[in-house]
Amino acid sequence: MNDNWIIWVRSVTCCASARQIAKKVGVSSTAVSKWLNTEPTTAAVVGIAVAYHAPIIEGLFAAGLLTEADMVGIFSLQRVPTEQLVSELRRRSVVRRAS
Repeated sequence: MNDNWIIWVRSVTCCASARQIAKKVGVSSTAVSKWLNTEPTTAAVVGIAVAYHAPIIEGLFAAGLLTEADMVGIFSLQRVPTEQLVSELRRRSVVRRAS
């Protein structure tokens, strides 16, 4: 489990319970518990960030799905459509799991 991920989730959700997070994100509390106790998916990070109006990039970094090397040139990424960013992160997540 990644401590930075847990710290980010607690910070963003104001220490909400798994049940409270689930209700706000629109998933089961079992899913949220899994996110908190294992390596989170890109979809989990995006779901929490969107539900709590938090920066997605910060969540992805905290979850270990983005590295400092990935953050180079981040300001230019602000012009990239969100859908394209999420698609690329999903692709990387699949590649990461396969390796």
